[in-house]
Amino acid sequence: MAWIDVPIDLVDVDAVQEAVEWAESNMDERLDALELGPHTGRTYVVYAKVPGDDAYLQLVGRDPVRAPGADNLPHRGR
Repeated sequence: MAWIDVPIDLVDVDAVQEAVEWAESNMDERLDALELGPHTGRTYVVYAKVPGDDAYLQLVGRDPVRAPGADNLPHRGR
């Protein structure tokens, strides 16, 4: 099993729910474009960049590499 990081900057998002809805609607297309093979059952994490800093705040989900077995934000599938 391997993990890949596919960072995507969303701008003009006012709520975490908007970011999650975007991911649910668009990530399959983004991952298909990378031609990495099947990607069903993936998990994702939503971070917010701190303005004026290089820091990020984890908002939703848990990093599967740092927290194995933790409750992640699951992808609903195609």
